[in-house]
Amino acid sequence: MDSSRSAQRAVIHFLRTKGEHASQIFRRMKEVYGEQCLARCTIFRWCQRYEVGRVNIKDNVTNIIHKKLGYGKVCAQWVSRHLPGNQKTARMRVCLTQ
Repeated sequence: MDSSRSAQRAVIHFLRTKGEHASQIFRRMKEVYGEQCLARCTIFRWCQRYEVGRVNIKDNVTNIIHKKLGYGKVCAQWVSRHLPGNQKTARMRVCLTQ
């Protein structure tokens, strides 16, 4: 069984279109997917998105960059949130010399 996030979003979209409530959808998906099931708040969030008219089940580019890659926009450049220790000290040295 495909327990990927996009497959689960497709199930959420289908059940929501049939008129099921988010709590019912969560209960049914928990029975089927078990531990691989999306979190309750995630299912509720996707239900809200589908209620307001969203039809695409894929993540948008902004979510992929922020959540999956861990990057954030700082001064119009994409900068990694988690810097190794040597990069942190190098940045501190540059800041202190200016």
